[in-house]
Amino acid sequence: MKYRVPHFLPVSASILLLGGCFGILTFTTFSKNTESYEELLGRISQFEESRELQAEQGRLGVKKEIWVNEGKHRLQVALEADRADIKYANSLQGKEIIEQFFWVTATLLEDSTVDGASTNRALKSARAEEAEYHYTSQTLEAANIEIEDFSPVIFSFLSSDHLSYRQGIMILSGHVKMRFPDGMVLNCGYAQFDEKSRHAHFFEAVTVSKNLDGSRLIADQMVLVMEEVPRGGGSIAQEVLSLEATGNVVLSKDQQWSLTADAARYDKMGNLVELSVKEDPDAYLFFADSRGKIHARHAVFDLHSQECLLMGDVKMVHREGPLEQYALADRVKMIKGEKEIRFFSDQGKRVLFYDKINRLQMSAPEISVLKDSQKNKNTVTGKGKVRFHFKDEEYDRLRQYFLIEKVNE
Repeated sequence: MKYRVPHFLPVSASILLLGGCFGILTFTTFSKNTESYEELLGRISQFEESRELQAEQGRLGVKKEIWVNEGKHRLQVALEADRADIKYANSLQGKEIIEQFFWVTATLLEDSTVDGASTNRALKSARAEEAEYHYTSQTLEAANIEIEDFSPVIFSFLSSDHLSYRQGIMILSGHVKMRFPDGMVLNCGYAQFDEKSRHAHFFEAVTVSKNLDGSRLIADQMVLVMEEVPRGGGSIAQEVLSLEATGNVVLSKDQQWSLTADAARYDKMGNLVELSVKEDPDAYLFFADSRGKIHARHAVFDLHSQECLLMGDVKMVHREGPLEQYALADRVKMIKGEKEIRFFSDQGKRVLFYDKINRLQMSAPEISVLKDSQKNKNTVTGKGKVRFHFKDEEYDRLRQYFLIEKVNE
């Protein structure tokens, strides 16, 4: 019997791990129970028509060489298990064959080439404490599964307390962990992979982190979107295209700051994380650090430059030591690890900046605040037509959002 390994690679890797259940063109067992196992099969043939027949056979020290077809490619897998049981039942519900493996390990022996096209894979190790395959329903169940070094794919390591696979859908539950080739790590309590749509859904305290830059994204739910990428020799691999997060979304950086929103989207091509809030006039996302908060409607964080752009009805409250500063703008850009903050206004509008301690009023199309940590002071610069006093309507705008005294008095 031939079994086609799906192109969706997390499923493929899991099936390769448990490949003794299907796709076996060459089968070798080194068990002393071979003769009794053949006798079992004979009994099954004799009583195939029986409505209540049940039979079971156990084997120890099972070793198999498996050839699995994937399109034009044939992959050779070596599988070993401490024990394997096969069960047969013929009841009123129909015939059922179940094969169980205990402490099973699979290794991809080599990359196979067909018609000059290489699979370009290197599955070095895959393990499961227990696995069970139902032939009638074509359902796979596995416990405590680990897959390593499956490259090039969407992940380089996957582990889960429990795995279930049926009709192109793979479900992981318990403590689910995925590590990607670019250093990104995903943890959650529940995951579902859809082979046809190339989507993966993650639930229950989903966390995505990158140890290299210290950034972390936490959400109630995430959706991973993948794409097929051509490789050398005519092979195709899966890679992450985007990651979408919803629910209570928090993007943070080494406990230095955090961005809280209703939704976020990671774009791998642009290396950007976009954050947004629901369509509600009272809904804001906010940037927070030890010095204060900035509220806005939308945000874009550049993972490469570490710059953050906040947009839409921006409001800032900044308290650091004796400083007490307020600002209203349409956009604000955090540059060089917050060493510089630039406030921008839309055409025909102005940025309002107020330093309560120094009684500084500034109204301009653009205002920048440069922080000097060594001298413990800030330099505030206005660009365009700059005024150092607020008009009455500008003061009224500030008073709508901040509890400040009338600054023109």
